[in-house]
Amino acid sequence: MKKLKFVCAGGWHIHALDFPMDRAPKKVPHLEKEFAAVWDNDKERGEKWAEAMNCMFVEDYDQLLAIPDIDGVLITSETSMHEELIVKAAEAGINVFVEKALTTTNESAYRIREAVKRSNIKFTVSDPVRHGDLLYAKELVDKGVIGELISVRSRMSNACAINDQDSIRQYYEVECTGGGAMIDMGYHNIHRIQWFLGKPVRAASILVPFTDYGKEKKIDENSIAVFEFESGKIGIAETSWLTEDATAFEVYGVNGVIRSDDAGFRYRVGEGEWVQVQKSEIPEEDTYPLRYWMESIAYDTPCEKYDIDSAVLFTEMVTAAYAGNRVRVDV
Repeated sequence: MKKLKFVCAGGWHIHALDFPMDRAPKKVPHLEKEFAAVWDNDKERGEKWAEAMNCMFVEDYDQLLAIPDIDGVLITSETSMHEELIVKAAEAGINVFVEKALTTTNESAYRIREAVKRSNIKFTVSDPVRHGDLLYAKELVDKGVIGELISVRSRMSNACAINDQDSIRQYYEVECTGGGAMIDMGYHNIHRIQWFLGKPVRAASILVPFTDYGKEKKIDENSIAVFEFESGKIGIAETSWLTEDATAFEVYGVNGVIRSDDAGFRYRVGEGEWVQVQKSEIPEEDTYPLRYWMESIAYDTPCEKYDIDSAVLFTEMVTAAYAGNRVRVDV
């Protein structure tokens, strides 16, 4: 098998260096690969990025895509640039791995989808949420253990706005991001509830700033979106940049409850006792998106997880959450 050859585009994202330098060797150690070059719209940042990766910096994105024999491009630019970069890569027939969120508007998402499907490239969004606890919860739900679903709640948080706000200043520039906590970590929550409940029909939300800088930039740092699904099911996505990691996932059915949080994984059927599931019983997480994408290229296998259709739906849900926040009823 030949060595895979990748390039990177956009050093804006906080994980731009992580993917090639940390996650690729850790998550995909079995595939021989190289990162030949990087491009960035900020030349100084791009040159530092290239130096750290010991590869060449290319000033022109078109020239980056024209490098011979590249197998794919990893895009970690501003979210507002994703459409331009993805569409150009797709038109050049180059496989794309992009950091979430897909883009900032529904219309942009539809244009990206058209380009990806027309080109038939292998396309993956980095959105690794299907961890072992979710897989176990989904198995219980699919087996009917807690009966018909009523609601799903997903919460993710990080105290970055309190502990180290300077490290995420770029995320407060709405023209680059399209929003704050909800389009960032909230994207993961939306993926989690959608996987269990399907396609929503409407949304309501409260997305608010908390810190002085958040208020100045008018960026949501403390966010909740509620989605209605078919047959009266409800999905709740909670996201915050204000508290230390407090990830939680809850599934409610007509005959039971599933909970996964810092206290472990447990479920209860009817009025019975809580069943505490041991870590040894929890399955391994689903294939990491970067590994899935690289393996699909190396082995020429279908690339159907973390796909463009899912990414478009998540964009629609995020957009609906921000639209819902514009409706205000004072108390």
